Formats: sequence, structure tokens, C-alpha cells
Amino acid sequence: MMTMLFFTFIFVFSCVLIFSFGKNAAEYYRQTRQSGKFASKEIWKVILGSAAIAIFLIAFFVSPGALFGLILLLFIYNGLKTTPEKKFLKFQQILPTSKIRSIAMGLVEVEGKITAGTHFKSPLSNKLCYGYRYYEYDVIKDSEGDKRYSLRHSEEKIRQFTLTDDSGSVRIDATPETLTFVNFSSYQNDETDSVSYQEYLLFPNEEYLIIGTAIEKDDQIVITQAAPHRLLGIASKGYLGTWNEVAPMRRNLAITVISAAILIAFILTVPYEYQSHHLTVFYRESPLLKWLF
Repeated sequence: MMTMLFFTFIFVFSCVLIFSFGKNAAEYYRQTRQSGKFASKEIWKVILGSAAIAIFLIAFFVSPGALFGLILLLFIYNGLKTTPEKKFLKFQQILPTSKIRSIAMGLVEVEGKITAGTHFKSPLSNKLCYGYRYYEYDVIKDSEGDKRYSLRHSEEKIRQFTLTDDSGSVRIDATPETLTFVNFSSYQNDETDSVSYQEYLLFPNEEYLIIGTAIEKDDQIVITQAAPHRLLGIASKGYLGTWNEVAPMRRNLAITVISAAILIAFILTVPYEYQSHHLTVFYRESPLLKWLF
């Protein structure tokens, strides 16, 4: 009886997950079309995501062991999958911070303040800055009062600027397409009943850390996005200090969650029998443990 209820729960949960994924994917595709991004990639993301959910469903009903293997592969894939933000946070832990006056060619980490560049006036707060990312979202409320946000407009202004430390200055060859804002906090975030506004700014008097590739261009050294790492990221030094402090706790939490998931998988797949106040566990018959015997 309990097994039947468990399978029913998993089936219903999976159906809800598929419906929710499809709905969100369709909405994301529509937003992508509106923002002018390359939409065919998003179609493939929807297709592959739907296929992945279908495979997980099939694996669950065919063999719990196969499902466990797929989940393990998913954890490994998620850990190995790289994004500009992940690459930035990984490199900032292992790269030494170079003085601008003595940077070498290749991937470098420098820190300092922005001292020159094109000034922009941000559309929401009207602040002068060296670059901004601005977003407008339609706020949609459902019958239960929960909010959904749908991107309706975005605007990005970033050009090359100069970063300065106590040893010298270097040009950062940046564009909206190449420069990654790593976990920036929104400078201003306003919301009405129907529209939400957010903006992220580059300020002249804040300490930033930048990771990029130093190359020679126009008879001077510049930092840009270039092969093989293709990374140009910027983050607030204050944020990175906090992130590095809690990094060990994040790793311990991840290990705990994975260990708990493995233990739960074993418990759910091990047959047992309870009679006359005696519990008998047939661990040799577990799909996850049979290969050991």
C-alpha cells in the first residue's frame, strides 16, 4: 500500500513538474524573442529539458537503480557545467591579485577603482556611472496573489574604461556582450502594481575586482575577453569577501545534501518485512546494492 502511494505521488509530482517546466520554458522563449536574443538556442533548451524529464520518469518506473544513476550523473554534470560567473568565482580563489604596473600577458586578476571612461546616466536613478544594466518586468498576479515577472524591456550601456590601483592604470576593453557582472546587487529596485524596475551600475568610487585576459593592443596592455578562457568579469570586493568566507559552509552543505539523498535512495529501494514486532531488511535485494553481491 505504501509503495503504491509512493509511486502515485512520484507520478503526480512528475506531471506537475513537466507542466510547470513547459509553461516556464514557453514564457522564457517569448521573453527571449522580445529581447532580441538568439531564440533557436532556447528552443533546444526546451526540447532537451523536456527529454531529460521524460528520461527520469521512464528510469524511475523501469528501475530505481537507473534513476539513482541518472541523478548521480546530473549532480556531476551540474558540478562540471561552467558559466562565466562560476569561472570567475573559481579563478578569483586561485589567481594572485596582480599590481597593474606589473601584469603579465594572459589571464590576470586586478583590483582598483574606475577612474576614466564614458559616463552614462542611468535610466532609473539618473545617476552618473561608467555602465549600467537596466531591466523592466511586467508583474503578473495569479488568483492566489502570487507574482510572476515577465521581462518586457532591457537596456545595457558599457564601454571601455580605465581601472586604477596604487601602481598604475589599465584599460578594460569591455562591451555589454563581453563583461559579466558577477552577482551585483541592484542599485535601485522599484515596483508598482504592474511593472518592476531594476538597475545595476558601475560606480567610480567603489573597489572592484576584475578577471580577464591581458593582451597587447594599440601599443598598450589592455584587459579583455579572449581565448582560451573567454572570461571578462567584474565583482565588488565587498561581495567577494563575504562569498569567500561562506564558501566552506556551502561545500559542507552540498556534501550533506548529497549524502542524505543517497541514504534516502537506499532506504526507498531496500525491501523490508515487518511481522510480529520484528523488522527484516532484505538489503541484498535492493537494486542499488545487488551489484555488490
